[in-house]
Amino acid sequence: MAKEYRIRIQNELTVDSHDVTGQNNPADKNGIQKPKDSSKEQTASEALAVYTFKKAAQTALSNFGALTGDYIQSAYLQSAASIATDVIMIAKFGWAGVAMAAVDVVSKGVGFFADMTTQNRNAEQLAVRTGGSR
Repeated sequence: MAKEYRIRIQNELTVDSHDVTGQNNPADKNGIQKPKDSSKEQTASEALAVYTFKKAAQTALSNFGALTGDYIQSAYLQSAASIATDVIMIAKFGWAGVAMAAVDVVSKGVGFFADMTTQNRNAEQLAVRTGGSR
């Protein structure tokens, strides 16, 4: 029987307002904690959410192709979803989004050329086995 795990996520970040001596900061009355400037953390979590959504959509569309047998339509839908999430990342995160989209495109390009090299090598070996030449 599978164990059930619960993960508690706290979405508030606070900063301790004590100085080095352990006394309260005079600018902070009654020792109230002020929320930390969490724009970088929020941006990182939003970027992670977009990336996670992108991977979930790709998995769902891959399963769509496996279930329906229409792998060409599935590939088109995966490409459209990938482009849409890249546009969202660029629009939402500016230059950081451009960098994330560029890394994604470069990694896809490297994977494509690696697959093409493998396919060309396999085609050449099959041609040699059957007496053909390339």
